[in-house]
Amino acid sequence: MFSMEIAEPEVSGDRWFHESAGASSGGSNSGADPVNTGTDFSGIKLETAVGLIEKQQVDAIVSPMKEHDPRSTGLGKTLSEIIGQRLKTAFPKNKKKWQLPVEVDVNGHEKLHCRKVFFVNLLPWDEQHSEAALLALQRGLEHVLTSCRDQGFDSVAFPMLGTGGVLQFPADVAESALLEVIGTPKLNRHSGRPLVVRIVVHPKDHQTQKAMTPQQTHSTAAPRASFSRYVLHHSDMVTAMVGGVRLELVRADIVDEKTDVIVNTINRFPDQSGVSKAILGAAGTQIKEKFAEKLAALAWSNDWFSTGPGMLKCKEIIHATFNSDAKRICETCEFILKSFESKRHSSVSFPALGTGAGDMDPKIACTAMLDGIEAALRSMGQTTLTLVRIVFKQRDVQKDFRSVLQNRCEETARQQQGQDDWEDLGTNTQSSSPSFSSSSANRKPTQSWKTCPIS
Repeated sequence: MFSMEIAEPEVSGDRWFHESAGASSGGSNSGADPVNTGTDFSGIKLETAVGLIEKQQVDAIVSPMKEHDPRSTGLGKTLSEIIGQRLKTAFPKNKKKWQLPVEVDVNGHEKLHCRKVFFVNLLPWDEQHSEAALLALQRGLEHVLTSCRDQGFDSVAFPMLGTGGVLQFPADVAESALLEVIGTPKLNRHSGRPLVVRIVVHPKDHQTQKAMTPQQTHSTAAPRASFSRYVLHHSDMVTAMVGGVRLELVRADIVDEKTDVIVNTINRFPDQSGVSKAILGAAGTQIKEKFAEKLAALAWSNDWFSTGPGMLKCKEIIHATFNSDAKRICETCEFILKSFESKRHSSVSFPALGTGAGDMDPKIACTAMLDGIEAALRSMGQTTLTLVRIVFKQRDVQKDFRSVLQNRCEETARQQQGQDDWEDLGTNTQSSSPSFSSSSANRKPTQSWKTCPIS
């Protein structure tokens, strides 16, 4: 879950946590003064608190429900009793609208300190049919945040949607879905104020509170990237988070990618093979000619250049030489991602570098790519980038890349657990791990994570 620094030891019975110094909250809590809040995501400011969600002083609060029954969850029962008669008129009779959150106007209600209550209909978590449950959660979150933006709200309070005995989402899956949705560029606000999204943890939820235990290292810098929340969605895709950026390992054809950028791995000779031949062929004759022209002029001291997309569904193709060398893969991946800061790109697709004609050990190639991605995101701080995809066709490569990513996520969790154990004894410690990047040689865990094992 979230690992935060303490902002205030106690405010009117509710404890507050934050990751970095920021602007004041758009809402307040139990009449308390605004406090410094957490991480910025595309015009959304995330903060967390321990308290009762029905006591929050915000523009809107959110409750989960099952089978379109607002009383199906503990929070829903509490809010239903408080809202009373207004609830009956708010729910549509047409049950085809079950998938949409129901908005209840409670402005002026004497027992609530908000303007609206959103009831979000969710599907229970099922390992065998997790895609449908996850999609319902993501769409529900998107609908609420879009509605808050369109209505000009400044703040909204959520529980950790989906967790608990009724819906049974793993906490890390629910958190990953939340971070993915709030990082979506289409949720950007046009006003100067960010939308404050407050995650409220019940005082009796000691397990989540423990996961939110503050760290001893107080920093006002942007949160550092660390690998987390490994989730198997289906046989062809797994995801993780690198800081606030979603990383996807997906078995697909890279020429079908719709990200802003597609990265092409090339050699320095006119005749291309493998992935490069496929990408150039799909991009069309005009891009082939432009590629040949730029390749001929490429200095040996340079590693990459870009062209337009041609017939591909991206905005730009970046053509780079990696030479099946781990250090070069790491450094070039880092350099490519850093170039996005000026271009405002939000998504990129890489092939599994070096694993085709380059004949690299997939685990070495993956480690180098992950080191480069992590190094770039740690140095970039706040970024427009929200999605990095690594695309491959071979199942043996897929297996090895998954293994490396899962180990990286588990390493972060072990390091954080070790740090927490030492801090419980009043002793600070730090861990490091081998890497192909000099900038990540002293990698320190900055967040506490759980992982979902491959089934």
